Formats: sequence, structure tokens, C-alpha cells
Amino acid sequence: MFVRQYRPTFFEGFENWEGQVNSWPELVALKWVENFATQPKFHRFSLHRHYYDEPDEKNWHHLMAEYNEGREWWIVANLIGTDSELEALRILPEWEPKEEVMPVPLPPNYL
Repeated sequence: MFVRQYRPTFFEGFENWEGQVNSWPELVALKWVENFATQPKFHRFSLHRHYYDEPDEKNWHHLMAEYNEGREWWIVANLIGTDSELEALRILPEWEPKEEVMPVPLPPNYL
């Protein structure tokens, strides 16, 4: 699957990491992904899934980092691939907002 690091558009002067990974362990081993899990009140990673109607089309999902028992969240990455390429991510729970709140501030070592 193709992975693109996510940063809000107001961040300037940074290059988002882009590359291919083949598994969940490979994805979570990326330092910038791992950093989200080391922050206080980290709850879990989850997926905000987006599908196209045709099974062979490339789908894209947001990898989410949830904090404070899921009441706060941050988009970590865009994940793009076919159903078979994204199969390894089926272990992750479906993301859904728990409350109407703002995402958490960026982790200190995010940049």
C-alpha cells in the first residue's frame, strides 16, 4: 500500500514522507507513526475507511491516532491501495467520532 504522511495545510516547509509498506507492523514501525503511540493518553490507532464502488479501484483510508479513550483524534496518514493491498489493516477498528471535539494538538516530537 502507498502511505503519505499527513500534515495540515497550514504547515509549510516540511516534506511529508511517502512510500510503500506491505504490512501493519511495517507501517507502525515508521518513526513518525510510532511517535503518535508514545504520546500521553494514546488510546489506539484506527481507520477511517473510504471505498470506491469498483473492487479493483484504489481505495484510500485515513490512519487515525485516538487519544483520551477516543474522544480526541488526529489524522496520521493517508493509505492508498486496492482491497487486497489494504487487507492487512482489517485488524484495526473503524474510526468514528465519539464527541464533537477538536483534534488534539500535535505531539511535541511530531516535527
